[in-house]
Amino acid sequence: MDSRKIEPVPYLTDLWLAAGERYDIVVKTKRAYNKSGEAFKIKVFGYTNQYNHSAGGLCTIAWLKYPGQTIDYNYVPDSACTDFDHLSPLRLRTLNPVPNNYAAWKNRIQYPNWKNPSKPGDIFIADLREPKSKSKSTINNLANTQYIEFDGSITFNGLRMSYPPVPFLLQDPADKTDRCGSTCNGQPPKTKCTTKNPANCSANDYCNCQHVVKEPLVRDGWVEIVLVNNNQGAAAHPIHQHGGWYWVVGEGQYNHNINSSFIRHQDKINKISRNLHNPPPKDTIQVPPGGYAIIRTKLDNAGTWIFHCHINYHVTIGMAMVLQIGELGKPDWEGQDWCTGPLDRNVKCKTPPPSPIKGGPKKINWVFGEPNGSIERCVAPGGTVTFSGPIYHNVNKINE
Repeated sequence: MDSRKIEPVPYLTDLWLAAGERYDIVVKTKRAYNKSGEAFKIKVFGYTNQYNHSAGGLCTIAWLKYPGQTIDYNYVPDSACTDFDHLSPLRLRTLNPVPNNYAAWKNRIQYPNWKNPSKPGDIFIADLREPKSKSKSTINNLANTQYIEFDGSITFNGLRMSYPPVPFLLQDPADKTDRCGSTCNGQPPKTKCTTKNPANCSANDYCNCQHVVKEPLVRDGWVEIVLVNNNQGAAAHPIHQHGGWYWVVGEGQYNHNINSSFIRHQDKINKISRNLHNPPPKDTIQVPPGGYAIIRTKLDNAGTWIFHCHINYHVTIGMAMVLQIGELGKPDWEGQDWCTGPLDRNVKCKTPPPSPIKGGPKKINWVFGEPNGSIERCVAPGGTVTFSGPIYHNVNKINE
């Protein structure tokens, strides 16, 4: 899992994964099996919209092979997933469904009720638990709280990420000419933050700038980030953090559109709760449309860590920022510096950084039997296109 340890969730019939998410699945094998027949197919399937199957399906397989069994290397699922139809109606106990249905959220199985394996329903990330309880005094040692809003423009707070020729990690001192975002200094609870936006930003449009949230290195300190997904019809953006885990201390959804001001007010009047006892660690979470996720990251890993939506198109056009912990070039006694290893400081990358306007490289997955024999993609002139397809079978062998 894109996590550390969590309490196991038993007897699932379905598991949904967004881009960037990973899970460990325990399958109970059998001592009695057909020793001369075909190996078992592990069927992986899903829909781009779990509540509207007409939107199209995705499917593939892996093999679970006992000794003596055979593999049909000529088997390839067809593009219509016709061999998977009988599996789709189950959905008795589903972990991590796409959080784009308010009724499903409202009627979910909450912790600890999902420990009853006979209880059907949906289980969301906020209701998972880390086995070892965290020290409330430690996780409460907040440097500050940041609000990151998705207003429908595929940005963080209306800021579309651009990248410098010299990577943030190697800038000594930091080049802040085109930077935007928050800069926070000091030790909790006296951390002070200032916000900077480029002068050329318009109130009616997004900005292209180097979006950095700069936090101090505090070994036992945390930063809280409240992710707000304004619109009910938006994507459930899977937000991924590099450089370590965050702990999901809160999650919620409404049956109407919201914004960060609404969430701040709900928090002020104690309508938003936090689990500070044993929240689940993750590095990717789907933020509910018309809802929020509250995460806390420990400020003990100095460096510059990309923080982005994991939908490829979204991150390519700039739905990203950098979480900077510490600052390169600070005196050693301040303990804010980080090691760059064998990399030279203040050296430009040989490959130009991606542009939020022109986008990045495009990849097309194409297999024999594709509907109409073609796929359409929009690619900027001069862009790179990579075609890929299946090249081997995934076989998991079981020994006697």
